Amino acid sequence: FAFKVVPMYAENTYVVSALKGLAGESNFEDMSDAEIKKYLNNFYMVNNVRSEGPQHFVIDRKSKGLIVKVDYENRVNLMYNIDLVTTFKNHLDAAQKNRCCEPGKEERADK
Repeated sequence: FAFKVVPMYAENTYVVSALKGLAGESNFEDMSDAEIKKYLNNFYMVNNVRSEGPQHFVIDRKSKGLIVKVDYENRVNLMYNIDLVTTFKNHLDAAQKNRCCEPGKEERADK
């Protein structure tokens, strides 16, 4: 079980690191969508993030500011017809950089 699950969580730590690095950029809010995509893809390449999920991120420019969402799930076969599924929700809100990637913070703020 651990040999299947630990690599998925380890890979997500790189996704979180990429978002935190992006938040640390001085011109983060002014970056174009292409620049953000290039930054994340370069980070993924250097840190060997291979799964498809983190590659499909959403850049949302609302009236409140910029939000980068990397929401994905990983699925691996455990044995026979039993699969393990992990779901990750990583959000970087330009207005709240210090709360980057903490699960559930966005949902609690809305309630």
